[in-house]
Amino acid sequence: GAARLAARVTEELGVEMPVSAVFDAPVLAHQAEWIANQRGGALITSARPAAEVTGGRRPAGPDRTGDLRIPLSSWQARQFKYLRCSPTPLPTIPTPLAYRITEPFDVDVFRAALEEIVGRHDSLRTYFASTADGRIDAVVRDTRDPHLSVTEARGDTDQERLAAARRMVEEFVSVPFSLERGELFRSLVIRLAADDHVVVVVLDHMISDMLSIDVLRRDLAAVYTAFRDGRPSPLRPLAWRESDFAIWAHEQYDGNRSYWQETLDGAPGWVGPVPGQRVTSEPQDNRGLEFGLPSDVAKRIGAAFPGHGITLYMAGLSVWSSVLSGLAASREVIMTSPMSGRTRPEAEPLVGSIIQTLNLRIRTDGNPTFTELFSRVRRTVVEASEHQIFEHCQFIDQIPYPARFSLEYLSTAPTGLTGVTSSQFPVGVNLVSRTAVVRDQDLNVPRMRMIDRPNGRLSGLLSYNTHAFAESSIRAMANEFGRRLEAALERPDARLSEFE
Repeated sequence: GAARLAARVTEELGVEMPVSAVFDAPVLAHQAEWIANQRGGALITSARPAAEVTGGRRPAGPDRTGDLRIPLSSWQARQFKYLRCSPTPLPTIPTPLAYRITEPFDVDVFRAALEEIVGRHDSLRTYFASTADGRIDAVVRDTRDPHLSVTEARGDTDQERLAAARRMVEEFVSVPFSLERGELFRSLVIRLAADDHVVVVVLDHMISDMLSIDVLRRDLAAVYTAFRDGRPSPLRPLAWRESDFAIWAHEQYDGNRSYWQETLDGAPGWVGPVPGQRVTSEPQDNRGLEFGLPSDVAKRIGAAFPGHGITLYMAGLSVWSSVLSGLAASREVIMTSPMSGRTRPEAEPLVGSIIQTLNLRIRTDGNPTFTELFSRVRRTVVEASEHQIFEHCQFIDQIPYPARFSLEYLSTAPTGLTGVTSSQFPVGVNLVSRTAVVRDQDLNVPRMRMIDRPNGRLSGLLSYNTHAFAESSIRAMANEFGRRLEAALERPDARLSEFE
């Protein structure tokens, strides 16, 4: 969010805007004032050419011939690192989109739309291949094949055909992908009646992230409805392809490497042990415990920490860090947390594995007040955001078992394909994660997710290995998180020692 806005201002308005400026001026009017001041009070009416902002360099354009080898993204390299160190095979992660279309549906038009989308996004044509020296590259095929299957649901009644379609979707989504053989994107059309179809597209998580799914949904709806109505694709040509972004990202690594090496020098490799944790070598059995949080937390943060630029994300990260450091009797916590990685405006319309994972070093030493801790965390987050394009996998061996935190805003996107009479169709598959890997033993602490829903409901979700933690221990952690969060909002000058 903040990094993307800062990048957009730099690109469009010709003002070098650091991420910290976005947090310092969270109100749009104040951001406009800041930009005007940087430009000597000039009206914001035009931008410098993009080539001037970027030093005249642009990655290669979109025209490609033949298969193209490109370096792995930071996320992909991280995942392959986990795949290699896992003693047991890890599952692929299907990311499905499934819709029921209840209007006349043209399969040939849908196929043409898919071909257009596959040709647009490099990631949908990607597989992975090893080099002679053992390096793994992403390989972009020169193809537009959407790997579309068309079938029909059998049954004597509407209910029987619908039940058959559900079974077929579940089977289709459950078929594992092969990272080496390609075809990490596939699609399916199931006919129930002349005006009733189910469409499914599935891609592996190795070639996408959550922001990409919404891009794919929008692109598919826009192109299908245009082709259906006899119009050309309405999508603007991409300034960069996913392969261009991957090459650009690798060029940023050298500039950011020293920051991360200095930041993480001497950092602890894990948190804990914490009370109730059992060291185990059993295969993971992951479960989640969801718990409610006050819906007005975001509003109360501004009142509790005026002028500090504290966001809901920073507050949750601070409180979870204080809980873990208190339980482990430690003075610092290494917390991994996802960032979009889309620090360039050219990355916003891409489908790909662009997400970055940051190692945030949170210090709780010196018995700080909540105000002091939140300010420390803010500074850490801002600095990390400004250096977020880096090789995360370089630090996996150094920090094998970090704590994990994320804030997720559930999408307000339409539940169907825009412009088509449609609705989401259940996939019936329990989608698993392969990011937490047991090597010889599991030293992971539970993962904390804060979830902000469109209806204003805020909740926490603790994911944990049942072989390492009893539910009672997890519930105690959830209660402590809620207690400290409430205390921080009511008494921001309270010190952490009051809760240990």
